[in-house]
Amino acid sequence: MESISRNGMEPFIKALVPKLFAPDSAHRLPEEWERVREIGLLTPPAGAIRTLEAMRERPDRLPVLRELALPILLVAGEEDQIIEPGKTFVIAGPRVEQVLLADCGHMGMLEDSERMAEAITQFLSKI
Repeated sequence: MESISRNGMEPFIKALVPKLFAPDSAHRLPEEWERVREIGLLTPPAGAIRTLEAMRERPDRLPVLRELALPILLVAGEEDQIIEPGKTFVIAGPRVEQVLLADCGHMGMLEDSERMAEAITQFLSKI
């Protein structure tokens, strides 16, 4: 937050985008990297700062997931550098489906949209 306040969005986005994708994806997905970079650069600094503050201050919702009596789909990228899969797959049980996307980072919906859609479709077909 301090860095954005001092230096603006460009250095923040330049450092963030590589962490959002699987390490070897830059050559496979240059358009997706550029799209995410452009979106980030268009983000108003004040909005980014407030979003980061909200993420920092958000309450723990794990008890809600544990108590929820509905089916839950958890999807993680095997190579996620932002939230490792172990921190995504925090609950398990008969109503919880866990999908690990190989060769994907935090942006599985862009890195492998077909597998992401398939995971969602299969999950929905079971409920």
